[in-house]
Amino acid sequence: MARTVVTALLLQIALPLCAAEPVGTQALDLGYLPQLRLGWARLASSTDPAGGNADRGWYQRREGAAAVLLDTQGPGMLTRIWSANPQGTLAIYFDGEAKPRVKLPFDRLAHETASTPTLPGFVSSAGGGVSCWFPMPYQRSVKVTVEGAEQLYYQVDYTTWPDRVKVKTFTPGAWQASGGMDWGEPAATRVTVPPGASRTLFDLQGPATIRRLVLSLSPTAYDALRPLVLRMRWDGAAPSVDVPLLDFFASGFGAAQYLSAPMAVAEWGFFTLDFPLPFAARGVGELVNRGGATVTAEATTYATRGRRDSDGYLHAAYRASTTVAGRPHRVAEVRGAGQYVGTAVALAGDADLKFLEGDEQIQVDDKLKLCGTGTEDYFDGAWYFRNGPYADIFAGAPLLAARDTRVAAYRWHVADCIPFRRHLVVDLEHGGRNDAPGALYRTVGYWYGATPQAVPAATPPARPGAFSDGGPGDTFVEGETLKDQAKGDAVQVNVVDDRDAPLPASGGKLLRVRFGSPKGGSVGLPFELSESGCYEVTLHLAAGGPTFQVEADVDGHALPAPVVQASLGEPELLLGRGRVEAGKHVLTVAAKAFAGGKADGVLGIDYLTFRPIGKVKGVLEAEGLSTKAAGRDTAVVVQTDQDLPAGAVRSGALVGGAVPGEAMWSGGAQVRFTPGQVGDTLTLTFPVRDDGDYGLSSSFTRGPEYGSCEVLLDGELLLGGADAEADNQSTDEIGARTPLGTHRLKAGNHTLTLRAAATKAGQVRPVGLDSLVVAPTTGGQEAELMRTAYHGAVTELRFGAEPRWSGGAFVRVPDAGGQAGGGYLFEAPRTGRYELTVKEARVPGGGAFDVALNGRPAGKIECSGQAEALGQGVTFTARLHRGRNRLSFKGSGDLALDVVSLEYVGGGLPLMPIGGGVALVLVVLIARRKRASR
Repeated sequence: MARTVVTALLLQIALPLCAAEPVGTQALDLGYLPQLRLGWARLASSTDPAGGNADRGWYQRREGAAAVLLDTQGPGMLTRIWSANPQGTLAIYFDGEAKPRVKLPFDRLAHETASTPTLPGFVSSAGGGVSCWFPMPYQRSVKVTVEGAEQLYYQVDYTTWPDRVKVKTFTPGAWQASGGMDWGEPAATRVTVPPGASRTLFDLQGPATIRRLVLSLSPTAYDALRPLVLRMRWDGAAPSVDVPLLDFFASGFGAAQYLSAPMAVAEWGFFTLDFPLPFAARGVGELVNRGGATVTAEATTYATRGRRDSDGYLHAAYRASTTVAGRPHRVAEVRGAGQYVGTAVALAGDADLKFLEGDEQIQVDDKLKLCGTGTEDYFDGAWYFRNGPYADIFAGAPLLAARDTRVAAYRWHVADCIPFRRHLVVDLEHGGRNDAPGALYRTVGYWYGATPQAVPAATPPARPGAFSDGGPGDTFVEGETLKDQAKGDAVQVNVVDDRDAPLPASGGKLLRVRFGSPKGGSVGLPFELSESGCYEVTLHLAAGGPTFQVEADVDGHALPAPVVQASLGEPELLLGRGRVEAGKHVLTVAAKAFAGGKADGVLGIDYLTFRPIGKVKGVLEAEGLSTKAAGRDTAVVVQTDQDLPAGAVRSGALVGGAVPGEAMWSGGAQVRFTPGQVGDTLTLTFPVRDDGDYGLSSSFTRGPEYGSCEVLLDGELLLGGADAEADNQSTDEIGARTPLGTHRLKAGNHTLTLRAAATKAGQVRPVGLDSLVVAPTTGGQEAELMRTAYHGAVTELRFGAEPRWSGGAFVRVPDAGGQAGGGYLFEAPRTGRYELTVKEARVPGGGAFDVALNGRPAGKIECSGQAEALGQGVTFTARLHRGRNRLSFKGSGDLALDVVSLEYVGGGLPLMPIGGGVALVLVVLIARRKRASR
């Protein structure tokens, strides 16, 4: 039923505007997709113009506070708007009008509400960002701006046409649904395909157009379907479609379920193709079996008589490669005329997901290049598919496995199809600069060509090798290694290989659990953790059965999680999150029936993962440190993310690298200290491995119920104390960092003490400590660790992202030039002469600043940039006294500081630059020597 609704929606919203060219909602009608187009596909994106990986914050230009993403002349049509980090206010101006016809918060683009009317339909946030595929034509011009955006990742696809094409400019809410489609009469064929044979699925005389092809296959095991090849030939020519069947249907790694506009896998083994298949004389489809098992196929075609003279022939070409450094993977290369309409991929990369940094690069007729911002961005995802598997009508990643290093995804170019006249090249980078060699790339490129052309014969892929989902800190447990503790007479457990499973299993084996009673049952799975912490517990399936409810607990303590269902469409089941101590435990997985249903079925357990929750890199978790409270009526508890209030937000800190996480404490927990009165203390002990200089910062939870404290290091107050009060906030903010300065520490244990202080209202409130940073300063004194007198300083963490910030972060101070008495304090380990480098960050809105050290001029820095970039820095030599020193900045705009590095060069007199670089100290020294010689 859902498939019928999607198809009806797509095929009944045609609004005839131009007989020669599908315009507006007509461009979404699959019936027009084979019609070869007059226009050109174009892309405006934030891709790094230098060809690097800094694919954010690049715009056509700025107009005051607004960033202009696109400003172009018509006639034309916007076909897709996407952003990974929508921010600010999106405005779209048509035909030179001063007032935008579309204006709304960018992050609301994927939400339609009565109070904020947006674009009608075809919007989504399932992939992690926002996407809008609704076509918006314009006759004379269009301008797309975002006000209040900083480092925006974006793509705006659009089509341009010759001046003779006349269109009606887009008006929100003005489009009306009309039209329909004659599907034709169904014709069914049932064939049995033994190993090494091929069988005909359809053989029709033209002119005609196949509107739909439905395939039902048996058996559905991955090893039975993987060797099948789908072939199609038109008008007696060599095959124009020759692709392994699973790769053709965007299911290259096995069982996936999705509904999209031109194809779907409604249930495993049941495949639907809605790409129109026109032909002039004859259309033939075949299924080739290059495996070892006999396969039965039932093919149903829906065809109509006739074909438009302007229609092309569907082509699909399969390519497989292991990535090579310096060279992209080629998806398609076509000579002649046609239009590109889609890409499907099966990618197997390495554990750090670096391969997903690659951009799509599309060259049309050797001169026009469409370049994106990242592999997952091309498929309408964001941040390495942070929302998990998803399926939309034009893009999706229905299968993400092995920590997302195995990706099956699709992108259909319908309204945004890419016409070419002579030559088309579609490449997919791996890594930011083709620097992720050794990854397996299997791709299918789809296009309509003016004439039938032969594509390379496909060789079905080999069975994938062993893979692991284990990442740093993960506990990874193969299902076949578990010794079960089944509960219930009707529960059967045994280890089997994966030859009959619809998904390949890690290690080739799985634990098969059959619940034979309609009431379900449970199975106990022993595991062991080497480290205490908060974990996300996930059950990975290689086979599933009827849908039923799954509940889980560890040693009898339930894992808080939403209700999950066990079915083949959900190969990864998040069982819940909770704190688990180091040692041996039993995870109990129970199958329970929904109301009116049954719980009998199968779980094919491939492996379990116990993944530490969202640890910020390089921090000491407060809940992992020994604590001691002093004072009357004090209380110290460890809170997990189950205790977070609704509406909690995360500060600038990012969880798990470059990916913004949901609102949760680092490691999934914090220490909450509730004092009884002013002066009560909580002391945490932390280790230091080696003697040296260290920068310290702490992450407090700020919110309406939290108060203030002083912070002491080894009993001494830190630079006047640290204020954790946030009683004016309406919601909790997690991860905010308080710099505690740089300090010389000896190897061994040290103490950080929180001493309760009164709020401005004279109250004593709890203090929540999330984590502590103790970072060696051998590479420099990081701005995010130095004490600052500036107000409103924001730590911008960019671990794992480009550019490579020192320490993974920089500090931004809005309008620093307008703050009198601002500055940074840093520590010199001993008295003497130093070479210092003050390294700024370059950011939009940054300013130019004169730098002074302890009140004396030291040079200039420039913080302004079109996008985030490393600054040039200023280097100078100066004499410092042991202990605290002060850097101050005079200028206008935002100050962005990355790091201050110190290199001791001796105990002599300073060389302080003044004016044009003449050292005042040398002038004084020469004068003294002259007087002595008289």
